[in-house]
Amino acid sequence: CLDSSPKNENSVINYSPSCRSEPVRPSFIFRTQFLELSGLDLLLEALDRLSGRGCSRIADALLQLTCVSCVRAVMNSSAGIHFIVDNEGYVRKLSQALDTSNTMVKKQVFELLAALSMFSSEGHRLALDALDHYKSVKTQQYRFSVIMNELQSTDNVPYMVTLLSVINALIFSADDLRQRDKMRKEFIGTFN
Repeated sequence: CLDSSPKNENSVINYSPSCRSEPVRPSFIFRTQFLELSGLDLLLEALDRLSGRGCSRIADALLQLTCVSCVRAVMNSSAGIHFIVDNEGYVRKLSQALDTSNTMVKKQVFELLAALSMFSSEGHRLALDALDHYKSVKTQQYRFSVIMNELQSTDNVPYMVTLLSVINALIFSADDLRQRDKMRKEFIGTFN
């Protein structure tokens, strides 16, 4: 599903092993080069290609998990999370990875959206925008439908905890009490 031919030197196949084989805390130089060489673009492109088509192969599911883990590694650095916040389209692309049957991928994406929401008011805005975008692309009625539908349909307790954490992060990251109350009511309205 991904082009791993030699002619495409910047394929995600070439980047993802580097992400995995780097030390737990990749060097500043590695992270900077990764971002400058469009590594994040390729990871998100790979996630987009793999999502929404019901990856039935184990290799595809593992590649999805690897891509999300690499995005997490990028977001675990100050330069990486600032890079993502400064490039609005990345968060929307990340949200497209929710269109998968792989619960582990969705769990990690929700964790990243929660972290982004807690990072800054701009990160919070981008997380909400990504959920709005996902709602539009998937023609859902509410922007929080994806969260609430997942919460209602799962019996996986760690996944439920993550979903509740996302809800809390989105509500508590709102700038003022009125926004928090409005968002809380929006979640309640989505649930009913």
